[in-house]
Amino acid sequence: MNQEIRKKKKDPQLLKDLRSPDDVLVLKTLHKLRSAGHLAYIPDLLKLLSQTKSELIEKELIIFLADIKEKSVVPLIVAGLTQPGIKVAHAGILSAIWQSGLDYSRYLDLFIQLFIEGDYLVALESFSVIEQSLVHLDVQKIEEDRKILLEGLEQITENKKPLARELLNLMQI
Repeated sequence: MNQEIRKKKKDPQLLKDLRSPDDVLVLKTLHKLRSAGHLAYIPDLLKLLSQTKSELIEKELIIFLADIKEKSVVPLIVAGLTQPGIKVAHAGILSAIWQSGLDYSRYLDLFIQLFIEGDYLVALESFSVIEQSLVHLDVQKIEEDRKILLEGLEQITENKKPLARELLNLMQI
């Protein structure tokens, strides 16, 4: 299904409208995409989330992504998280991930890395994703990922240390 999503032809007008400086047009386009269920546009939506200056568009994008319940979107959103230009949108994407309720547990090590390297808000959102993912993992995987977190503790800023301690407690077996 993931390949099908990527291969699906995108409407050039919809892409143009998503990039418009007119917030009203962008919001209308998001509504069109949302009601039609166009998952092929996920990479474009993630890029828009990282570039928008509008809080309203950012909020709508996060709600849009959080409302997607199609499992095949998980690898697309994770791939977006690893794109260099998307870094400014990490907190929003992570928020959408845990709100979606989809299973992202396969990517727990990525979320731990984001927890370690990100700012406080990224760490907080990563914490929520990690916490939600633990129920889907076996004891061995949790222990492996706990070790990654322990190894990264010295990189964690002081303001994130209480979060890190709480996360380590959650991951204790």
